[in-house]
Amino acid sequence: MRRCFFWSLSVALFAVIFAATCQAAEWKPKKLEIIIPHEVGSTSDATTRLIGKYWTKYMPGVQLIYINKGQAGGRLGYDQFARSKRDGTVIMSCNIQTAAILYAQQKPDWKWEEVIYPINVYDMDPAIIQVRMDSPYKTLEELIEAAKKSPLNAGLSRWATTDTLVLYQLMDYTGAKFEVIPLGSGSKSRAGLLGGHVDLNVRRASDMKISAGQIRPLAICLPTNPIPHVVGDIPTVTSVVKKPIVSAGSYRAFVTHPEVKKNYPERFQVLYDTLSKVKKDPGFIEEAQKLGFELMDDMAPEELIEMSEELFPVFEKYADVYKKNQ
Repeated sequence: MRRCFFWSLSVALFAVIFAATCQAAEWKPKKLEIIIPHEVGSTSDATTRLIGKYWTKYMPGVQLIYINKGQAGGRLGYDQFARSKRDGTVIMSCNIQTAAILYAQQKPDWKWEEVIYPINVYDMDPAIIQVRMDSPYKTLEELIEAAKKSPLNAGLSRWATTDTLVLYQLMDYTGAKFEVIPLGSGSKSRAGLLGGHVDLNVRRASDMKISAGQIRPLAICLPTNPIPHVVGDIPTVTSVVKKPIVSAGSYRAFVTHPEVKKNYPERFQVLYDTLSKVKKDPGFIEEAQKLGFELMDDMAPEELIEMSEELFPVFEKYADVYKKNQ
């Protein structure tokens, strides 16, 4: 009798485990809504839709519904995501660092840790300190020394970015003086540099591909230089100033809600695994490279969370800068 009982219990446990395993492997929503806090036709929109084109290959039969909410600097998209269903059927494609700055700056009525949970990153575009190729400044050290003697004009795409933090930390740490000028967009910032309207930019590494031979990168705004094939063997800003400079750039990722990871771990795993497969798909890689993607290896959600949350105390230190220039 005792032996039969344990045999029955073992069979029952096996059945439960088997069912859970099947559920993890087979979960496939009829539709997956993807909120994009950017306008149709933007870079983020184009990259998201390219991924979606291949994502359906690994989740066959799933209908992807794109919801563009680019108004109010993307705030409407984040607010809609905060109110959306939390069962894995609604996700968001966003720049993790931009989202963190927007949250810290605008202080919405939802909490970051209760709304944002990264699935995986798919594109990286680090910030670099850059000058024109004919600039007299060949190194970041030379630029800093010149800016100590007389203010230099420093271009940005816009205020609400981590690039702003880099410039203000540089001024605090080194005594350099910059006249910080937001030029309105990435293309306008690049044109401002090439046209000689600013002495330097803090902008994306992708500018190197777009303006080949016209821009000299001086230093990268990350703890290490992961893209020497794009920007050359340049140092990190932190290694030059000997102080911790905030990591800056674009880390485009898909995010879900914390409840999905907690209550539907099998669904979260399907999203993570299938996105990982997309990034390794030869067809996707070929198309992504034509769009200028700098594809990233998989990153653990916890690593992405830590990267974004480290921005909050730095932002608070320079909050007045953002408030004055909203």
